[in-house]
Amino acid sequence: MPDTPRGGTVPALVRVGDPMRNIAPCASCHGGIEPKAGSPWLEGMPAAYVQAQLLAFANGERHNDALGQMRNVERQLTAAEIAQIAAYHASKREAEDLKPTVQ
Repeated sequence: MPDTPRGGTVPALVRVGDPMRNIAPCASCHGGIEPKAGSPWLEGMPAAYVQAQLLAFANGERHNDALGQMRNVERQLTAAEIAQIAAYHASKREAEDLKPTVQ
């Protein structure tokens, strides 16, 4: 598995998704390479916030995904997978905070 800037690994769901469950990689829309219109950039977001939003999609409390794509994905994820995804995106903030500033 590829390393993150903090030395951890990129979760498979973020990197390649899960084709057997018809789940696209998180990074294909939410960070990693380039922003996609209508998809929030998750890298650097607090883990508690990301986890709460993913759980809200899974529970049907959040439904601002026009075609239901996030609800369909999140319903299939376990609580542990959601926590892992949230922790990974939060770790990207820590990596940015460690970069030296140019003055």
